[in-house]
Amino acid sequence: MKKKYCLLSFIIFIALLVPITTHSVQAHGGREVGNLNVVVGFGTEPAYEGILNTVELIITSTNPIEAHSKDNNDQESHSSGIDLNAHGNIFASTLIDTGQSFSYEIPEELNNLSIPYHDHMNHKITGTIHVKDGSDSNQIKVMIHSDSVMPDEVTVTPGTTITWKNYDNESHAITSGVMPTPVNKYSPVTGLSDKLEVELTHKNSKRSTVLSLSEDPGNVGKYTSNFVPTDTGIYQIRIFGIIDNIEINEIFVSEGDGGNFDDVTSQDSIQFPNTTSSNRELQNALTGISNSAEQALNSINGFRPILIISLIISIVGAVAGLSALSIILFKK
Repeated sequence: MKKKYCLLSFIIFIALLVPITTHSVQAHGGREVGNLNVVVGFGTEPAYEGILNTVELIITSTNPIEAHSKDNNDQESHSSGIDLNAHGNIFASTLIDTGQSFSYEIPEELNNLSIPYHDHMNHKITGTIHVKDGSDSNQIKVMIHSDSVMPDEVTVTPGTTITWKNYDNESHAITSGVMPTPVNKYSPVTGLSDKLEVELTHKNSKRSTVLSLSEDPGNVGKYTSNFVPTDTGIYQIRIFGIIDNIEINEIFVSEGDGGNFDDVTSQDSIQFPNTTSSNRELQNALTGISNSAEQALNSINGFRPILIISLIISIVGAVAGLSALSIILFKK
């Protein structure tokens, strides 16, 4: 028995020194479920075996509204009958390649108005043209760069020609008006911790457990449940319950099975300076050693009757030989 325990200790020591290679992946995923938008994943990604993590749900209602940006130009637009904010309502260039230009002459009808414009290829590039009598300008040149126009604000008199020249390596398109600004009205949904549950499944072993959810008091609409993943590989998260008399039963899988959140990976990539084997790997090693030892003992037990018979035959043979030798010596 002492030899057996010594062998086990030696193998465990070797297992702690030898790293086992693996790989890691990353991400988070979600979908619309009825009038809800559900985002699912692990609270900490990448997700590592043996490290505390959470199943994380972010639930919001789905009623997005698109609104247009508004400023003081609205009153001027209504009074003049010209919608200054409408996309491309006053002018719109074709694509302006590197070194090329686009020109526009300010008509009299735009006097005393301010015209917003933007780059249709890069919505972050914006500018404003102020039109008023008495401005000392006939020709205005505006330079287009990768992320801005210079100058981005000019004051001109009616009849002035404004020329935009592209100094960037990419094409641009100067367009009057403002881009519609999407205003997200996804409101977080609260009070679902007692209406929804999560079933977490390790796909490789097909083992699963049901987890209760707790709403994060610091993040409205966010629900979490703690767990420690004890094996690597693909995981499945099933959300089920009843909300407003509607049955919810949605399945999300990790990336290894085509999903959008992390598989659980080994800690090897974050261990330093030495890597150590996980509890699962040590358990597998011990199980293998135990099985091998048991097989060896069974083999020995199987040969025991044969050894006993062989020993008896050897003893009988030895006795017979000694008897024969005694008879020969007695006759002499």
